[in-house]
Amino acid sequence: MSSLSRYLLDHDNLSNSQRAIAEYLCEHPWEGLTQTAAEIGAAVGVSASTVVRFAQGIGFKGLADLQQLLGSHVRHLLRSRESLERVRFVSEHLGLGRAESSYDVFQNVMQNEITHIEKTRHSISPERYEKVIDRLTSAKSLYVLGLRGSLSLAVHFTVGMRYVRPDVFRLDNSGDDLPDKLASLTSDDVLVAFSYSPYTSTTVKTVRACKSLGVHVIAITDSESSPVAKLTEECLVTHNPVWFSSATGGSTALVNSLIYAAAAKAKDSVGSHIDKARDLVAALESFELNSMDNLLSILADEKKR
Repeated sequence: MSSLSRYLLDHDNLSNSQRAIAEYLCEHPWEGLTQTAAEIGAAVGVSASTVVRFAQGIGFKGLADLQQLLGSHVRHLLRSRESLERVRFVSEHLGLGRAESSYDVFQNVMQNEITHIEKTRHSISPERYEKVIDRLTSAKSLYVLGLRGSLSLAVHFTVGMRYVRPDVFRLDNSGDDLPDKLASLTSDDVLVAFSYSPYTSTTVKTVRACKSLGVHVIAITDSESSPVAKLTEECLVTHNPVWFSSATGGSTALVNSLIYAAAAKAKDSVGSHIDKARDLVAALESFELNSMDNLLSILADEKKR
């Protein structure tokens, strides 16, 4: 019996309808990951409300939270497969194998992304989101961490937030000096930790270390049951299609929204930061163009000789 089966079926008080739902989700985790309560109910022969009550009865707030567990299970299945088989497995469940053209693949993937963006939009409460924005704009300094598959999101967030405020620093462990960097953090700072499956122990340990220092931590992850989500109350969860990168539509849209919302809240200072950044970019581009002109002149002279 898989861990998913044990989690969904190992309950003494399940009714026949609820047990049928659990068995369906264990046998069809991919389908259950994206279906609505009504669609799952239709597949099993029960009402949508019965599906929601089942999710709540085994400890979830609702179907969306249960689907987070299904997503973690499917990602585990993917990690256990060899690369070529993984491509075939994902392609089959996204319907890519049935696509008649590359444009059909484009349509299928885009629709899948739209579905998960909508789920992310509806799953984050206004209170939690506003609290995160308050943290991002009021912190003395922002530190950003994202390793391996989460790196691209961390870089995107860091670059964008630097237009909002200058004191944004990205942490990494490339030089083995991460502990030294953490030593300078205080309780007035905020760490934004991106952690998507497969989770890294370095990210989890860094979050624990920051919490012990009194640093506020904002976790951005793909499941309420992820390691970093359990370490902080300020957590934003995105609904990601099970794919090969964390930088999917839902996660990227969330990052963009955080940057825009923080900019709107700190609008008085954003303009000066953007102007300064634009001037610096212009200066650097001018330097690069002059350097290239000089290089071309030298090459031309060498050719004449």
